[in-house]
Amino acid sequence: MLHHVFPDGLPLPDKIVYMYSVQHTGTWFVLWFLDNHPDILGHITANDLMLKNPGLFDGPFIARSKKKIVFHSHINAQMGPNGLFKVPTDEQYKKFLGVYHKKPEKRRYLIPIRDPLLSLITRHTRHPKRDHIDVIRGFEMLATTFSKNGFFLPVDLDLTSDRREVLLRGALEYVDLDPKPYIKTIAKEWPIRGSEKGGEKLKKLYKNREMRYLERKLSECRLLKKKESAIRPFLENLGYENLLWWS
Repeated sequence: MLHHVFPDGLPLPDKIVYMYSVQHTGTWFVLWFLDNHPDILGHITANDLMLKNPGLFDGPFIARSKKKIVFHSHINAQMGPNGLFKVPTDEQYKKFLGVYHKKPEKRRYLIPIRDPLLSLITRHTRHPKRDHIDVIRGFEMLATTFSKNGFFLPVDLDLTSDRREVLLRGALEYVDLDPKPYIKTIAKEWPIRGSEKGGEKLKKLYKNREMRYLERKLSECRLLKKKESAIRPFLENLGYENLLWWS
């Protein structure tokens, strides 16, 4: 992380590449992709800033490096239903909000995307006792609040390496980063990170397109199907077709 890099406080907002994501959509793959760009110093997360090192808020907001940093936050974990960050009682958090999120609609965001049903399967595999509704709400937010000012990186579409390279190039240009030769290797190998172990039964049901049985194992599938009218057009515009939970 970058706590040691900014002894005088956080960097200026114009040196930040904003990356938001719903949980279990390819977050770590895209962070890794950005971290490997020569003009990126590294990344920080909302939790790093607000929970682990509140002292970062002391002093002027000046960056000592000419490079940019990536700021990441999970949309469904950090944001309210209107697309704005929830304002907690913690004063340091409020200060962060005031600096970085006065006008979130004017920001440009890089956002990984994945079939929501796969995200639910991953969440359930890792946290079987947790409620997964926030994942679905996160996708609703992507389809509304962020649909006009986000660049979306579908990590699970079956694309050729050439099309992936075009996608990665467009993502970098969207946030004012020059495309570099390393994107060719990433587009070819597509090393998706953070793959979970386990959940073979649910994955098999997904692969065999057995939605009825998935619903029995994962109750949130029913809610996802109810949200089809809000989420499906957004995903179709990104190139998704014939997803299992669509009618």
